Amino acid sequence: MEMLGRMAEQARAAGESLALVRSFADDLADLVIQGPPHLRGLAAHTLAQIGPPVRVAVPALTALLHSEEAEWRRAAADSLALVLQNELNAAAPVFRPASRRNLVLAASAILPAVRAGLDDRCSEVRHRCLETIGLACTILTRLMDEPISNDDASARRALHVEYEELRPLLSALHEQGPALEHFLHHDDPETRILTHKVLEELGVARNCWLRRCAARQEAADEKVLGALLHEAVPRLAEELMHPDVRVRRSALDVLEMSGPLAMPALPALTRALRDPDRFVRWSAVRTVGKLGPSAAPQTRADLMRLLNDPDVDLRKAAANALERLQLPKTEPRP
Repeated sequence: MEMLGRMAEQARAAGESLALVRSFADDLADLVIQGPPHLRGLAAHTLAQIGPPVRVAVPALTALLHSEEAEWRRAAADSLALVLQNELNAAAPVFRPASRRNLVLAASAILPAVRAGLDDRCSEVRHRCLETIGLACTILTRLMDEPISNDDASARRALHVEYEELRPLLSALHEQGPALEHFLHHDDPETRILTHKVLEELGVARNCWLRRCAARQEAADEKVLGALLHEAVPRLAEELMHPDVRVRRSALDVLEMSGPLAMPALPALTRALRDPDRFVRWSAVRTVGKLGPSAAPQTRADLMRLLNDPDVDLRKAAANALERLQLPKTEPRP
């Protein structure tokens, strides 16, 4: 197994085919499920290394994720993440139609599998599964952020066709919503921060899609991503009072990426403009600036006060936010 792993890494580094090592996928999957106890974790890692078919890898690694041994569950969580990372690396930097389909298939199959690990009593397993959800969000962002070609517009696929291609991944992410909401209440600050990172990446994906729609001058659905962020906003607003400054900062990262969807958090954002941590104040200023003129009445006084803050970057951010919050000038009447 160690030799197979080395061969897979060497083949990747050389840009060569993994067909030879991949032919061992079924045997490795059997070892993951029913191999000698001291080899099951290694078999899981090797299986992930060789670029196995998703239909072979995911059932075996899911079974290991349900095992009694914490070491095996950690190996399963690590291996599911590695399968997804290798799929992404194999597809980049150019996403051909086949590689796009493979990425969507892999991510949409692995997301339900890691759901079991989110309830694990071992924090390392929970954290790794959250990181895997974040990686799936990164894949979605990459797929939504592909360059728009200058080819004849009539030859392009319509955005709704691209969206349908991504729907299995979007649906799998949407199903993680209740678990993510649960983790926003978790006692462990690290778990909350990892959950914030997942939501932030969802915000990045949504913004990429909105820019793509604007560039193509087409309207296309983004309700799934918008709904997940909108549902998280009330809890993220509560996070701005968390005693751990890292939690407050990471919650603000999500709210800033959410743009106008963060409007229900405005009272909490206004309080955050007076936070003792300057980075929290800075993030709150940038977030408020993205809410639009409707946020001005509640925040203008605090933003004006921050124009005298000792931190030059914070003063600049406050000035920029005040400029963005100005009401649009009306056209003079004839």
